[in-house]
Amino acid sequence: MQQLIKYTGTKRFQAEEIIKRIPKKGTIYCELFLGSGAVFYKLLEQNYDYDFYVLNDINKDVIELHKYLLFGDLEEVLEDYDTHRENLLQNGANYYYEVRNNFNELRLSSDFLFLNRNCVNGLIRYNKKKEFNSPFHHNRNGIETKTLSKIISFYRGLVDGRQIDFYSRNFQDL
Repeated sequence: MQQLIKYTGTKRFQAEEIIKRIPKKGTIYCELFLGSGAVFYKLLEQNYDYDFYVLNDINKDVIELHKYLLFGDLEEVLEDYDTHRENLLQNGANYYYEVRNNFNELRLSSDFLFLNRNCVNGLIRYNKKKEFNSPFHHNRNGIETKTLSKIISFYRGLVDGRQIDFYSRNFQDL
């Protein structure tokens, strides 16, 4: 299954090896650098069982995107993405940059999802003003909404019924 969130520097290729070093059961699983969530989701895929999950990333936009995709109204998530995708297909790269400007002003997860799926290689990058500044990937038209729906539904199934707390803090503060 494709990743829920595209992310340069993802641990998805190392996740299998990483989880071999983690107990299969426990009280609390804590991930300090969530990013794409590759290790966390691999644990769930492999039926690791913890009473409670603490997921953290210093990037609040990434944390909010995980929450939006996993727990937001699925129909609304897909409608918003589909609207963005259709506008991109009709208006090209200029639309991407309009959404990017909007995101930098309002910080909407629906915009961030669109940007994440259409920027170069899932590169989540900011300038000194903390504005998202990853460029548009000119060779892609984003993921199809139908495919995105399958991906989101898969990951929602993994987290269903689990107690999860999300944080956006410096790891030393947890």
